[in-house]
Amino acid sequence: MKKECENVTLYFYGELEAQEKALFQAHLPHCPLCQKELAFLAKTQEALVPPAAPPALVEAVLAQAKPVSFWRKFYKPALGLATAMAAGVCLLVLSPNKAQQSVTESANWLAYVSVEADEEYNSFLQEFETFENEF
Repeated sequence: MKKECENVTLYFYGELEAQEKALFQAHLPHCPLCQKELAFLAKTQEALVPPAAPPALVEAVLAQAKPVSFWRKFYKPALGLATAMAAGVCLLVLSPNKAQQSVTESANWLAYVSVEADEEYNSFLQEFETFENEF
């Protein structure tokens, strides 16, 4: 392989100095290997560059795009939050005794369940002791 053949890639990317470039250009018409490699590099470069979108398509897409204002983007979450806060305030203002009543009912229910659970546990222990004593 000649020294000029080593410069194919540099020539393709335009990185040869003027003198080396002239030598390579004089060498290129007589070297089928360098011609094939240059063709391969060109096809590879072409394959790596994505095709550009047609200008008409870009203009059509941009024409349909509408700018979204700040309030348009966030009005639904803000409206939902305001509604939830208003409902909470109404519940607190209109029924202050309901919360206390609910707490009292919960405490009574918990006490009832606790007593029932204690009775069931004691009953289980008695049955278990009876069972152990029999065997």
